[in-house]
Amino acid sequence: MDAWLLSLGWFWATNPYRMLREVDGHPVPAVPGNFQGIADRVMERAREIDPLVGPTPRIQTALVNFYPPGKGMGLHVDADEKSGNAVVSLSFGQDTVFRIEGRDTLLMSGDAVVFGGPARRARHGVLGARSGTSDLLEGRLNITMRQMEER
Repeated sequence: MDAWLLSLGWFWATNPYRMLREVDGHPVPAVPGNFQGIADRVMERAREIDPLVGPTPRIQTALVNFYPPGKGMGLHVDADEKSGNAVVSLSFGQDTVFRIEGRDTLLMSGDAVVFGGPARRARHGVLGARSGTSDLLEGRLNITMRQMEER
């Protein structure tokens, strides 16, 4: 993965993999208060399409990822959160392809993706941001919001 990441609420540390609330004595920045309202509205619309997406997550963390043109994130499974509530993802900037369990969906600037219910632990990733597909920015900005703890 070639991206710049900003963790809000919790920090994903590696070697060993673990979740932290502070890094080097500094607290992880809080999730902005309006993120919960955004997630609530996205989940309402998602449930109109597929009621199996499950309950609305209580937003405890958000990852803000910037992908330069041509860069994406390999296939992976979000297996470390205790909560099984849906993930709410927002995309801005260049188009990309979201791949989940072998199915590809084009994501354009302003799109939202929810994967919850049976798809919550599905293998997923994004292909490279497509140059020339956005006047907003060169690259792609993604905000992924989720609940970490069961309650």
